[in-house]
Amino acid sequence: MPFETIAAQLAGIRQACGAFVRLDTAQGQPLAVFERGTLARDLPGPATLARAVLQHERNPV
Repeated sequence: MPFETIAAQLAGIRQACGAFVRLDTAQGQPLAVFERGTLARDLPGPATLARAVLQHERNPV
């Protein structure tokens, strides 16, 4: 996957959720905590990351 694609995905997360704050866990699942919400997903690869971002943008935390 090109770096530009990954950078665009990360920019989408920042626009939707604000700046990254910390990594955490809840019920054994990784959480990415941001200024305006969290992403709680199993993120094994960039395609899953893109789906998590799109889902968050449709259903903000």
